[in-house]
Amino acid sequence: MGSELDWVAVAHYNTDNPHVHIIVRGADDRGADLVMSRDYISQGLRGRAQDIATRELGPRRESEIDQELAAELKGHARDAPRSGARGRGASRAMDSSM
Repeated sequence: MGSELDWVAVAHYNTDNPHVHIIVRGADDRGADLVMSRDYISQGLRGRAQDIATRELGPRRESEIDQELAAELKGHARDAPRSGARGRGASRAMDSSM
């Protein structure tokens, strides 16, 4: 991006899904407020952070990736609406696979 950024981050460990909230402020090369697209914030920053973590900490183990995916799927199943036969069946299939 080539811009100087001010930022602050807070890590949360009080849920089943530890996560970080980040606030970023900056200006572009003309001094105007730096505006980042929603896609870049949700995907671009995540990709850059993953690249840095891999470079600094090494590749993630397959078991870590599997655990993360299982937890994510379980969370989606828990949060999904369960009305109707299709929802109940999908929920039961998810619960039995875990």
